[in-house]
Amino acid sequence: MAESQNGLKTYGSVIYPELWPGIDLVYGGEAGHLKYTFLVKPGADPDQIQLAFQGATAVTLTDTGQLAVATPVGGFTDDRPYAYQENDGRRDEVSSAFALATASADGAQAYGFKGGPLRPAPAARARSLRPGLCRLYRGSRR
Repeated sequence: MAESQNGLKTYGSVIYPELWPGIDLVYGGEAGHLKYTFLVKPGADPDQIQLAFQGATAVTLTDTGQLAVATPVGGFTDDRPYAYQENDGRRDEVSSAFALATASADGAQAYGFKGGPLRPAPAARARSLRPGLCRLYRGSRR
């Protein structure tokens, strides 16, 4: 058994730069839940973002736009995404939603995002795509 450690560094967020060309992924905590945000730099294509759930028995969209993931031991939902573009110090919301993709040959259910057009600006500005809080609901097999 491993020994416990004290005095370890903690971080408020972790950034994965250039996960796709021009797109960074930021993981952080908010209200006790894991939150992830994609930072889409000017000129980058958000359609590159494709994620998948390996081992899920079903991935569907709820009537309110949440991503619902079922697994053999329970399920969870991911609130609908919120996307915005920063313009002159304010956040202008951009329409966005989850987009389900065809399951891969290995059975992983892929998904991405679809969104509305960006507001034209004198200088290109980054856009942030922030899915909702990931909430995990545990169940048990009977």
